[in-house]
Amino acid sequence: MTTSIQEYAVRKRSYESVVLLHAEEAKQAIAIMREQGKTASLDYLMASYEPDESTLVDHRMPPWNDGDSLYENDEFVLYYNLNSPYIGLVRKLSSFSAVC
Repeated sequence: MTTSIQEYAVRKRSYESVVLLHAEEAKQAIAIMREQGKTASLDYLMASYEPDESTLVDHRMPPWNDGDSLYENDEFVLYYNLNSPYIGLVRKLSSFSAVC
């Protein structure tokens, strides 16, 4: 499911950082996305998920930028920017209410 950045501005939650790859490190995951699709790239990055080795990142704002593209499943959010290039994966944790 592709989700817009604006939708995430309303839906606040915490995330566990799984992986963030830049430049040369991101090439394989980006190539998989271009050749096989976003789901295949998300699956490729999920293979690196080790629950005891990931980093808990408690954000009141999502860990991606306005220029990033997003793709998600029930448990993970893939975010990427092909111009920079980088690609990241976070695991969704609990939702929380935004303080306005």
